[in-house]
Amino acid sequence: MKIRPRFQKKARLEMTPLLDAIFLLLIFFLYMVLQMRFDKGISVNLSEVSASEIVSQKDDNYIVVGITKNGDIYFNKEKVSLDELYSRLKLQKKDKDKQMAVCIRGDNKSYHSQTVAVLDVLLKAQINRVFFEVTDDKSSSNNNTT
Repeated sequence: MKIRPRFQKKARLEMTPLLDAIFLLLIFFLYMVLQMRFDKGISVNLSEVSASEIVSQKDDNYIVVGITKNGDIYFNKEKVSLDELYSRLKLQKKDKDKQMAVCIRGDNKSYHSQTVAVLDVLLKAQINRVFFEVTDDKSSSNNNTT
């Protein structure tokens, strides 16, 4: 009696599960990129407010001035004095344009006098577009600017 070999299927690489995995990875990476926040300034504990307005940060024509709880002043992640801050702001304003904005990222435990001193320097440098970065008190994890 002759034994016939069973019909053997050739091994196939199924594309559907592979495509599903690729699309899931693509969705994951897109979601992560959209959730990323690009900070220009130093890391501080922002003050909380109950009424805030979300301002778009699409415009890259702004400078971040950070104030730490120790009263140190930072110009785009570089520690500076008030005199240095003034000279750098004047230089940036000359290089960029007249409508430059400044974002103040003050620690919630920083000294009020330092914030007033920074505002005074901004006035001397003739920068009128100033906004503060704060945290919405409803959700401390999301940073809103006002």
